[in-house]
Amino acid sequence: RIMKDKGYEINGETFGEGSAKYISFRPYGKDRFVRGRANTLGAEYTKERIRERIEEKASLRAKEMLGNNSSDGSSNNINIENSYHGISTEFINTDTEKMANSPGLKKWGMKNNLKTIAATYAEFGRQGIQSGSSRAEHIKELQMQIKQEQKSVNNLAKEINHFKDILRHAQYFTENKRYDNAYNKSKDKDRYYNDHYNRLELFWAAKNWLMNAGIDTATLNIKQIEEHLGKLTADKDALTASYTSKEIEIDQLRKAEENLYKFLDVPAEKRTISPQEKEPVRSQDRNRSL
Repeated sequence: RIMKDKGYEINGETFGEGSAKYISFRPYGKDRFVRGRANTLGAEYTKERIRERIEEKASLRAKEMLGNNSSDGSSNNINIENSYHGISTEFINTDTEKMANSPGLKKWGMKNNLKTIAATYAEFGRQGIQSGSSRAEHIKELQMQIKQEQKSVNNLAKEINHFKDILRHAQYFTENKRYDNAYNKSKDKDRYYNDHYNRLELFWAAKNWLMNAGIDTATLNIKQIEEHLGKLTADKDALTASYTSKEIEIDQLRKAEENLYKFLDVPAEKRTISPQEKEPVRSQDRNRSL
């Protein structure tokens, strides 16, 4: 991502079946790509070594977050990008044909999964949600908080729209008040009206709207309205960020829980939190129009 932000084109950065053997880079404005090989960019910039270095840094970050160094001195190879509070939620399927044909690869996958499960248990224990029932209760509590925060966000969205209307009419009122003053002082009101009817009608409509909304036009203060609108928007954004983080936490918790069940080979009917249980529609989709 950093390289792309700097204007480089990148090919072959993925792994897996059908992927390119080498990663290659092309600076902005250049015609040719440069392959990441030991004899071109150096040994530290081969595709495999770049990945290893990223994973090494991720592992160190994860160990710092967990405060849990392995007793055997081995590194916890944890994928931070798919993590729940610093533990991996990526589980390697060791039952594939590729794994079956490679005992060494399968052993590596099982070892990786064991580390993932150990970290999962440690995180569950740290949060006091180690048992299946306590994890289910934790998710229910998060869901209740999400619903309450979503309700507050919806109410704030309505209030924000109302104050946007107030601000718009207050601006119409303030900008055109001088035309109403001049009209009242004019000796030829018909002529003045014909010359400035757009401004006058806009002012009168804004005044009527504000009065019907219970706004005292004599003490109208646009700056105070803008400040209040800013506070409402900040409150809404904070609540949105709060329930969104809780939604992510539930998703990641369910992934970690599913990994645990897979590792222990627990039948679906005995699982406390069923992976098939449907979540509510994600709030950012339901509230997108807000």
